[in-house]
Amino acid sequence: MSKEKKNYWTKEQENAIIYYQTTRDADYYSKELIPHFRELIKNIYLTYNFNKILIDYKNVEQEMLAFIFEKIDKFDPSRGTKAFSYFGTVIKNYLIQKCSKEKKNIHIDEENKLTILNGVSIKKYQDATSNDSTEDLLDNIHTNIMKYSDRVELTEEDIAIINIINDILSNYKKVDIYNKKQLYVYIREYCDYPTRKITLAINKMKIMYGFLKEDYLN
Repeated sequence: MSKEKKNYWTKEQENAIIYYQTTRDADYYSKELIPHFRELIKNIYLTYNFNKILIDYKNVEQEMLAFIFEKIDKFDPSRGTKAFSYFGTVIKNYLIQKCSKEKKNIHIDEENKLTILNGVSIKKYQDATSNDSTEDLLDNIHTNIMKYSDRVELTEEDIAIINIINDILSNYKKVDIYNKKQLYVYIREYCDYPTRKITLAINKMKIMYGFLKEDYLN
């Protein structure tokens, strides 16, 4: 994981971390840092074979982005550590712990030759994911997502933003939203929270959705 071999992370990103810590510019964070954190997460996820245990990469990525956001202020460049190494270690340690927990829920069904994760075969998981009715899925999220609020630390702002998104889900046939930019615009019509708070709330909601999906498949 030599920094010189990874053109997605250079001195520019090292400086960007420090700049964000100083300015707290949410738009700058989204534009200049999140894409590089995504690359770092993906690289570690594949290099260390975490994909063999943690099969839902999108959920893993969103968890990691939210976790990194919580840890970014703890990085201290005055200690001489590079941000690339610091956040690489943060990501790897988090994924190791997550894998250790998941391994306890995995076994092999020798008779049917299926890998079982949390009581659901990976094949069943993939089939159920691809065959879910959009309408049923959105209704399930709208109705049940807040049941998982006790598993994620939510602020009043998070709850307000999630309620707005829930309103979109309950009226998805009437609301023409097809991309992330439109979603942010819609949310801002109802509140004046900065991009950073909206992004964090969405990431937390995605984590809650991960729990809901596990229960839904079981």
